[in-house]
Amino acid sequence: MPYELYEIQGFTYTDSTIGGSPSYLANTVFVPLKGIVEALGGEVTFSGSSATMLLGNVTAHLESSQARVQLIQGSTTTTITLPAEPNGQNEDIFVPADFFYQAFSIPVVCGNGPIAVRIG
Repeated sequence: MPYELYEIQGFTYTDSTIGGSPSYLANTVFVPLKGIVEALGGEVTFSGSSATMLLGNVTAHLESSQARVQLIQGSTTTTITLPAEPNGQNEDIFVPADFFYQAFSIPVVCGNGPIAVRIG
C-alpha cells in the first residue's frame, strides 16, 4: 500500500492529508500532531519545539523531546507522562498515538490493516 490511512471520528484520511505516515519506534506508534488535532476540530500553535493545542475544553502544552505534557481544564492544571517523547519541530511534531487518549480521553486503536490508526 503506497500510503497509510487514518480514521478520525469516522472519516478516512491519507497520510498526505494528515501530515505524515505513522511511525513505529520502540514499541510506540507516533502520529502527526497538527493534522490530527485539526481533524478532531481543535487548534494547534507551534513555537520551535513546543506546541499548544486547544481541543474541546482542554488546553495541552508539550515540548518536543519531553514526555511530560501540561493539561489545563478550567482552573485545574495537571501533568501527564507520555509513553515516549514527542519528536520533531514546528508543524512536524509527531506524538505517541496514546497522547490523544491520555490528554483528551479520545479512544485510539492502532492496527496492521488498511486503517493504520483509528482515533475517536
